[in-house]
Amino acid sequence: EWWIHSRVHSAGHQMNYDFGEKHIARGGAPRHPLFSRVLYLCEDVRGPTVVADQKLRGSRGARSRIYMPKMNRLLLFD
Repeated sequence: EWWIHSRVHSAGHQMNYDFGEKHIARGGAPRHPLFSRVLYLCEDVRGPTVVADQKLRGSRGARSRIYMPKMNRLLLFD
């Protein structure tokens, strides 16, 4: 899955969950990747990336980390 954002900072963003949306649309259970990644291609982004341990269904997550944009920074997380 690839997606790129280019929005003004005030536009906000909903939480994103990595799962097989097409598979769910056909009646299957969510399938998650072994890991997710974020690659920063520039530093002039005003907002950070938040990675949380929240699940698709269930209670809120207990932990989260904030990563500020930095040129060529690669985040990998499961």
